[in-house]
Order: sequence, then structure tokens, then C-alpha cells
Amino acid sequence: MASYGVYLPWERLKEYIPIKPNQPRDDANLFRICIKASRKFDAHCHGRHFYPTKETRSYDFGGSYVNANGGTIPLLPTVYKNNNCLELDEDLLEVTSLTTQNGAQTITSADYYLMTGNKYNRPPYDRIKLASDGTVTTFSYSGTPQQANAVAGYWGYHEHWADAWQDSQDTVENNPLSSSGTSLTVNDADGVDLYGLTPRFMVQQLLEIESEWLFVTGKNTSNNTLTVIRGVNGTTAAAHVQNTPIYIYQPMPEIVGVMEVLATYVYRRRESVGSSDDRGAAANGVLLMPSKLPQEVTDILDIYKRWTKS
Repeated sequence: MASYGVYLPWERLKEYIPIKPNQPRDDANLFRICIKASRKFDAHCHGRHFYPTKETRSYDFGGSYVNANGGTIPLLPTVYKNNNCLELDEDLLEVTSLTTQNGAQTITSADYYLMTGNKYNRPPYDRIKLASDGTVTTFSYSGTPQQANAVAGYWGYHEHWADAWQDSQDTVENNPLSSSGTSLTVNDADGVDLYGLTPRFMVQQLLEIESEWLFVTGKNTSNNTLTVIRGVNGTTAAAHVQNTPIYIYQPMPEIVGVMEVLATYVYRRRESVGSSDDRGAAANGVLLMPSKLPQEVTDILDIYKRWTKS
């Protein structure tokens, strides 16, 4: 599935980058920079992404099992420890459903803890540990150990997930917004946001309406409409009645800050085509992402790099 997550909307970048008097603003390149820089961040961090997705991820039983011939087959312990701790291959923000025994056994939230390493209070999480006094105290399998455990939930890297969705101070004004509608009407597309800043809505934002996420691709301030892609990042498009609140995803401020640095670096290199150091430009006028990121960018991103096990 396609995933949508831009860590700095181009309108915000447009405000951030100063230009000389009478110098034209290249909005199209700003738009591209924000997308390319976001994906460059993900790649540098070994696939770690700083936007949320909703999905179900499956994990094998990791102890040992008896095959059809009666032999005991050990499984690699990288996913599973002591039958009560499930190690995850993606950053977990929130669980909506946890099952074992190949879907036959549902584990309720009262029976497990979310952890990062040996810590309980450091989201996002990299493991799920069953409570020793819970109703279900071990993971297990039924029939086959493959994909015996399933975790449905929200995934991605955000250290403040509980505060990641900001009230837009606006609502759905369609009456109603159908599940297939791509034009979202709001009260004031350019109004102030929760912090008194304008505009509240910007192209490349990720929105939340009830349990659906939408990605903004266009904005018309004359009639207060947003053009949106519906049901993105694993959510499902649904109808929404008039006056339903709209929320806006807020990437981590550390990521936004380093995005500003990288985007400014790339944008200012647009005039260096043909020079001995033109890694950020192209002759056709479309800016390219440099193969090597600036040191001040990597100094920050390296903190968030996913380190894989050998």
C-alpha cells in the first residue's frame, strides 16, 4: 500500500526559507523537496518512518515445535523469548488487537505490557510482554508455528504519540462527507490553528476524521475546500457527518527542525548546476536530493537510526 507522510508541508518551508528581494519563489520545487527529504530521512534511518500507519503484523512462534515426523524443531529466538515476550520488527505506537494460537486466542490489554527494551515508559515500543499474573501468560501456536501471533495497531516512530494529533479548530462542513468524496469543505482553510498560527490547513498535511486518515493534496481558500486522498496509511474511507472535528498530525519537532535544515540546504543549491559541487541540483530545474546528507543533518538523524541485529 502507498504510505503518505511529509514531515514539513511546503507552505511552512516557504515561510522558513528567506529569499532576496524580487527573487521568484519556486513553489513546485519546494513541494518536491518536502516529499523527497521525508523519504530520504526514512532511508537514512534504515526504514524507520516518522508518520503513522495502521496495519496488522504477523510473527512466528519462536520456541520449538514438533514436526509431522515427531522431531523437535527449534526456531530462531530473535522474535520470541521465553514464550512470554514478543519482539517486534517495527516501531509500535498503539495496539488495537493482539492474538496468539494463529488467531484462536485474543489477548486483552489487561494481560500485556508495551515495552522498549526493559523500559515501560519509552514509546514507541519494540516488544510486548505478557503479564505474569494475566489470563494468558504465554504465546503459543495451533497447527503451525508460522504467523501464530498477530499484532494489529498503529506503527511508526513518535515519542509523544498521545499528543501527535492536534485539534485543527475546524470541522467537516460537507453534509455529509461521503466515503468517496475527495473535496473536504471546512469553515476556514486559512484560519488560525491551536497555537494562533496561520494557515491551519496546508497541502501535504495528514488529517484525521474519526478513525480515517486523509492526505491533503490541494487547497482552495476562496471556497474553503481541501482536496484529499481518502483512507490512507491503512485506514478505511468512511462517511462523516457535518460538524465532525478534524485533527492534524504533528510530526516530532526534532524531525521538523532537521527537515528545515535539509530543505534549505537543497533549495539554496538550485543555482549550482554545472559547478564542481552540484549534488543538490539538476539542469532541468528539478532539484535532486544529495547522495550525502549535510553533517548537521546526519548528527540528528543518527540518533533515530534503527540499528538492526547482526
